[in-house]
Amino acid sequence: MSMNPFEHKHTHYHDDDEDLAQVMDPAQRSLADALRVSFGLLKIVMVILVLIYLGSGFFTVKEQEVVVRLMFGRIMGQTAEDQVVTSEGRFHWGWPFPIQQLVRVDTSPRQLRVHDAFWYGEGSPGARGGPLNPERDGSLLTGDANIVHARFVVNYRVGFASLAGGGEGERSAQAALDFVKNIGDMSLAENMVRTMAEEAVVRTMAGVRADDFLLDRVDRDRRRIRDAIQERLDEVGSGILVTSVEVGDRRYPLEVSDAYLAATSAQNDRGSRVAEARRQSEEILTASAGAAYPQLLRLVDRYEALTRLLERSEDEPMERELEHRRILRRALEKAFSQSRLPMMVEPETDEGIAALAAWADTDPNTGANMVPMAAISGRVATRVRDAESTASNMVRDMATEAERFRILREEYRQSLYVMVDQRWQSMLEEIFGENNRRPRFFIAPGHAYLDINIDPQLRAELERERLRRDRERREGGGRGQ
Repeated sequence: MSMNPFEHKHTHYHDDDEDLAQVMDPAQRSLADALRVSFGLLKIVMVILVLIYLGSGFFTVKEQEVVVRLMFGRIMGQTAEDQVVTSEGRFHWGWPFPIQQLVRVDTSPRQLRVHDAFWYGEGSPGARGGPLNPERDGSLLTGDANIVHARFVVNYRVGFASLAGGGEGERSAQAALDFVKNIGDMSLAENMVRTMAEEAVVRTMAGVRADDFLLDRVDRDRRRIRDAIQERLDEVGSGILVTSVEVGDRRYPLEVSDAYLAATSAQNDRGSRVAEARRQSEEILTASAGAAYPQLLRLVDRYEALTRLLERSEDEPMERELEHRRILRRALEKAFSQSRLPMMVEPETDEGIAALAAWADTDPNTGANMVPMAAISGRVATRVRDAESTASNMVRDMATEAERFRILREEYRQSLYVMVDQRWQSMLEEIFGENNRRPRFFIAPGHAYLDINIDPQLRAELERERLRRDRERREGGGRGQ
């Protein structure tokens, strides 16, 4: 026996190998077929996954939202309008993540409540009327060195730019890009707006009086706060627009509440008294001149102002002012004579004076001066009528006296003694006639003492007679007009 370990000792059975090959061929073919099918399905799945991946690149822009597209971290597009997608409700496509990234910017209105910075701390003695603790209590120092507490609300929008006329502004692609580049996060934007709002409030309130702030007379200052916040936001390119600033609660320190309530009460009392004085003034002026009192008062005030001016400037020629006063005088005379006045009166301007001159010089019966008129009534009209009646009576009485003097003068020229005798007879008849019921006393020459007590009934009859004559004289004067 050979000891060679590499010697071939086993016996070959070639018929068995052929049988095994015949058995293995179908298995290999089945495996190959299975692998071929599996690879085919894998290709299909991969195609589907690719399609799904590509389909995930479709997106829409929601209402009050804009989208900024980034390609490998860089903003796509050449202009701001190309870089920002703003069309709402439409489908857009871009390469899916991580090739492209969509940054959605919410442009809806947002509110920031600045409630703690300038208000009492929770549980602080200042909230209960005690002294303020600077470490816990917030406050504001006003321009008149007073302390107030307040809460503010800041309304703002991201991705909006202001309009020339103010208002809510308009959506801006550039503002959205600025927000994405420089801020990029809503929480960071809120903190930034809060910080800048607190700074603007402190700076603006330093120029506001405490009473004006507590009584809400600060519309202009609210706009100043808004503008100050906007200026700081624009400096950092935030892309944020502050639309308005509102003042919520406002309060004085409770430690001085008694003094403030007393001052407020005095202010309210002053307002009520001023209102009552204005109401009484309105009633008095309306009762004095009727509906035309505003126009009449302006004319009178302007006339008196020109008169004072001309009296102080006697040495200086002031032809314009002198002519204006003449026109105003004619207008007042016509207004009083007609008891009416044009409703549109502007005696302070040259155009108004020209209009008054045209009205004063126009005949009212021609119909050429058709302007809206206001009626003059009340005590002014009554006094004007009484003055006109008195003037008419005086003219009539003077004419009567002049006629009587003329007759007496003719009688005097014809016969002096006859005229004197007739005068004596007339005087005696007037004194001792039956129509004269006045008491008469005859005194002898020399000194005498009379204790006169007129009969009350006779005195009453004499008073009634005097009133009757006065009434007839007034009625006669009115008919004479």
